[in-house]
Amino acid sequence: KLSFLILAMAATFALQAQWVDDPATNTFIANCGNDAGEIYLSTCPATGDTYVQWEGSSTNGWSPTLQRLNFEGVPQWGADGIHIGAYEFSSYSEGVSMVSTADGGVVSCFADYEGYTYAVKINPDGTFAWGEEGLRLFDGQGFSRTEIAAGEEGGCWALGSDYERLFLQFVADDGTMGPTVTISSNSGMKCMFGQLTISKDNNVFVTYEQVGNGFYAEKSVHVVGYTTDGAQIAPDELLMSTQTFQTTYIHHAIADGAGGGYVY
Repeated sequence: KLSFLILAMAATFALQAQWVDDPATNTFIANCGNDAGEIYLSTCPATGDTYVQWEGSSTNGWSPTLQRLNFEGVPQWGADGIHIGAYEFSSYSEGVSMVSTADGGVVSCFADYEGYTYAVKINPDGTFAWGEEGLRLFDGQGFSRTEIAAGEEGGCWALGSDYERLFLQFVADDGTMGPTVTISSNSGMKCMFGQLTISKDNNVFVTYEQVGNGFYAEKSVHVVGYTTDGAQIAPDELLMSTQTFQTTYIHHAIADGAGGGYVY
């Protein structure tokens, strides 16, 4: 009976959360170089797993590494995490983003040294759902910072840019890719700084800025909606009339949980 009690107590302690609240004793995530930075976090609501991604200098350039922490805060992918090693990267960050998916996996999206944008999906067990090389997005276009948002059933939307136009594409959970949608301006303005809000049935709303030239430039904020097959479901609407701002992000978009969202 005593042995059973000791085993039961040990099991109880093992199941308790490993996340620490002592600033002097932090939760271990992974080994990494002293130059690691640009950290991304994303928690899967279905499983409670949290994914961590960071950039660091490696033999293939400034490249991403990922780690999975389970609900108890215990690292699942070894002491060093999973490094994206199928591509050569620049010596600086180029278009990296990451999001956990509805089926418990994670998608890392990035541009390689040659300027192509890729999406790599990793399952909870550390295997590559779309192959280690992942999928090339936007028909080879893009090359700048990428936004990514998780859809339903393990799919995701990705949004890229070439500093003049936006490129939008949906990827299903099995790696099936939808068509590339190009968002551009008829008035010669640059379309930049897009953000994604998932609607119902994997539809998406894109809020973006039409930007003029110069450090301080005229900007307006627009929104447009699409289905996974590239069909436009809502006209391009003006959300904020033209104002003069410094040429950086000036807006944010968040989902409202009911198929729409807020822009501020």
